[in-house]
Amino acid sequence: NEQKASEQKFMREDARMAYQFHDFSDDDRMARNTNNKQRAIASCYSSCLVLSIALAVLLPMSAVADECNQEPEAPDVKVLEGTQVSAFQATGVIDASPQLCWKVIRDYNAYKRTMPYIESTYVVDRETDKVLYIYSRLDPGRGVSMRDYTIKILDESDLQKSIFKSSWTLANAKGPLPTYGVVRIEVNHGYWEFAPLCNGSRTRATYFIQTDPGGWLSYLPFAAEWGTRIAIPKTFQAIREAVKKPEYKE
Repeated sequence: NEQKASEQKFMREDARMAYQFHDFSDDDRMARNTNNKQRAIASCYSSCLVLSIALAVLLPMSAVADECNQEPEAPDVKVLEGTQVSAFQATGVIDASPQLCWKVIRDYNAYKRTMPYIESTYVVDRETDKVLYIYSRLDPGRGVSMRDYTIKILDESDLQKSIFKSSWTLANAKGPLPTYGVVRIEVNHGYWEFAPLCNGSRTRATYFIQTDPGGWLSYLPFAAEWGTRIAIPKTFQAIREAVKKPEYKE
């Protein structure tokens, strides 16, 4: 009996050891490998998700910090494709509040002093406080004939968000008749939008315009390059200089 009990004890120990060091079948090994891979993928996914969230938060914060602390750069001007006439969109930072930028672009009588290429600008008619008609005559210089047009300007500002927006469409019928030697512009619509940055101390300005300069300039390939490299950057710079003038200070 003692020998039999001893044999049974050794058999149970052998069974326990055999289970611990069992040579699992191929199916068992594949199942374990699959589980390990799934756990590794889940762990990697979690880590990537955390990293993505961190980058999504930190990168915009870094960009905002740059916009608030760095000297404003030249505007980013893009030529929009797919249009029959020239279309441009530009964005840039102005070191002033949206309210100050708004004062500058709404002071039409001062355009000859504050804006490039403007020979004269005046209010032709006013429908409401938010709708008015403006006549402008441009002097491109360098022997190029003057251009003129009348536009209808609409105030689309959202004061609750401190966003100031002015859009315009062509309205030549509301302005003076064409003048000999001055090319009448027949395509001109766009907008200015000023949104607050840095708690309102700076402005992200967006400028869009679609226009045809008219006359022989319409057929010159360098007209678009002149708009992106010279005219629009000059306009942004003009606003940046004008907001420093005492008459526009809040």
